[in-house]
Amino acid sequence: MSKTTIIKAGIAVAFLAVAAVLLLRPAPNTEDEIAGYADPTASYWLCTSTTCAKGFELSMAELGAFLEANPDATPACPHCKQTASVRAAKCASCKEIIPKTARAAGSRGGSKDSGPALCPKCGKPSGAG
Repeated sequence: MSKTTIIKAGIAVAFLAVAAVLLLRPAPNTEDEIAGYADPTASYWLCTSTTCAKGFELSMAELGAFLEANPDATPACPHCKQTASVRAAKCASCKEIIPKTARAAGSRGGSKDSGPALCPKCGKPSGAG
């Protein structure tokens, strides 16, 4: 075998190895990759009552029915029954329901350059914002 034939065979084997790795790895957006992200069929709420302050979840069907009957109201907290609730998000890391405005310490409100939203419970990027 000549030197060029060996080099061509080596390159072909390398390409086949790369192709095998790309074909055998899990597809993007599989259940494993999207686990922990917000459920598009749910809405998250946080009670702002100082005596409660618990998070809760409503399905989009429940929220739609509520808003159809009460267009200017916010859902009542299922724990304390008060209507002092605001939209929230679920942390992708620890699954805690947190305020949508959770930001890194010292960052500016909702500006695009304020950095990632950080979970007040676990301190990791929450996906909220």
